Amino acid sequence: MSAELFHTARVKVRRGRHHIAEMMPAVDAIFRQHNAQMVGLSASVWAKRLHRGIVPELPIQERHLDEVACCVGDAAHNLRAALDLMAVEAVERSGGKTDRVQFPFGETHEQLTGVGGKRGVIEQHRFNWARKDAVELLINLRPHGGADGNRLLWGLHKLDIVDKHQDIIALAHDRSRPAIYFKGARVPSATAAPLRLVFASGVFKNEEILKALNMVADEVERALDMFCAVFDYKISD
Repeated sequence: MSAELFHTARVKVRRGRHHIAEMMPAVDAIFRQHNAQMVGLSASVWAKRLHRGIVPELPIQERHLDEVACCVGDAAHNLRAALDLMAVEAVERSGGKTDRVQFPFGETHEQLTGVGGKRGVIEQHRFNWARKDAVELLINLRPHGGADGNRLLWGLHKLDIVDKHQDIIALAHDRSRPAIYFKGARVPSATAAPLRLVFASGVFKNEEILKALNMVADEVERALDMFCAVFDYKISD
């Protein structure tokens, strides 16, 4: 393999994808646990409880929850680090100083870029030392919150700063509601809703964890490809 622009950033993306794949055994174990614990409730009672908005609760075993949470945290950290490494290299290749350079995120577009003479996060994180077209590209990526922001990048930023990833993971039925398991109760197969392991809060609330993280990894790689084009380097496979 030839020397690759943003090589260290791409290594971090690959590590992030590795951690996403690592959580699969724990996810499978959670689903197997659910199937083994659902015992004894008639279809009619189940239907009535669903109608009242009551859904069966399944406490996820702590060891499985910890495994998934650890993988979520490691994946988010590596994907976020890939953006920081990309920002440092972009500034370095622009001839700027790289100390204290980070990939900038802002709550809003105005906070990111600065307004009314106030320094924006781009300047605070020293990315303004990158060449002008690189700064313009970053602004166009919209790494900020709000309806006009890049939801995937902003979601990654928020996910990376969560203290306890266990608190944002839930088992869900019917694409949204957290599952609640009644002890000694079983959902007949004909009435059981499909299970999903989802984010319980945050930017990706109610979205499947694996799907959301893979979309984030794709978006980080897309950003790397765009910066490669700005710096006019061939991307090596």
